[in-house]
Amino acid sequence: MIESAHEAMQKSVVFMNCPVCGSVRHKLRHTFRGGYQTRVCEGCTAEFLSPRPTPQAISALYDEKYFNNDARVGYIDYAQERGSVMATAHRRLGIVAKHTQGRMLLDVGAAFGYTLEQAALDGWKGDGVEPSTYAFERMQQHASHPFNGTLEEFADVIPYRQYDVITAFDTLEHIYSPKDWVSAAYKMLAPNGLLVIAAPDRNSTLGRLSGRSWWSYKVPEHLTYFNQHSMERLLRGQFKIVHSEPDKQVVSGEDMHRRADRIGGIEGVIASIILLGLLSRHKNYTVPNGMRLYIARKVGA
Repeated sequence: MIESAHEAMQKSVVFMNCPVCGSVRHKLRHTFRGGYQTRVCEGCTAEFLSPRPTPQAISALYDEKYFNNDARVGYIDYAQERGSVMATAHRRLGIVAKHTQGRMLLDVGAAFGYTLEQAALDGWKGDGVEPSTYAFERMQQHASHPFNGTLEEFADVIPYRQYDVITAFDTLEHIYSPKDWVSAAYKMLAPNGLLVIAAPDRNSTLGRLSGRSWWSYKVPEHLTYFNQHSMERLLRGQFKIVHSEPDKQVVSGEDMHRRADRIGGIEGVIASIILLGLLSRHKNYTVPNGMRLYIARKVGA
């Protein structure tokens, strides 16, 4: 008997209950190519991918091709986004600096280290955690103590380091078990330390208007989509959100044109025509990105 593609997929994927609150009550929201689906928790309102690839398959995504490719997963050329990533980090860190005097920072999901590079320019002393070996090789020059692995592994290997701030920019949506990840962050922070998260906001105007075409539905790499309520639920008992605002990203006109070209088809042609008329390739623009910036303070010990 020949095995169907659907049967083969079900053998290599994981079906999930809510990864934020554990609820078994959730409803279908969207179905994507390959049989992947997002479901919305009826308890905490988090949206999450189920079925999803195994943890091993997800880890395997983040190789060299993830950072240099023409597909819809990953980046066309991540190195070309250095200026945008650094400018966006400068904006975010400026907001964070208003909530702490400390300057010891750990960047999680540090990729090529561009946030750490900017942090150093802004007066922070930074360490970095990056699970992709390919990205780690480029990140380590920007970190005082670079670590190739996950935050959970870092917390087990070096439990004595305590940071004033842990940043996770464009990271939490990739995490397989966000509850375990938050517990590791709690362990690594000094008393009253800050956990700073920038993640796609499923309640954002962009998210609501785009529907199934929302840019953040990067399946299967994005695993969980938060809003204010589900983020509060995730952090409950360990962190208290002290600041939350719609996030903005600094992007170059050149980068926006590249993204439009990547869409392909008639949609890409239309987007390129609009951009050609409105945006210079040689300027930077600060734009809403459908994400939310959360600053949460560690509570208790």
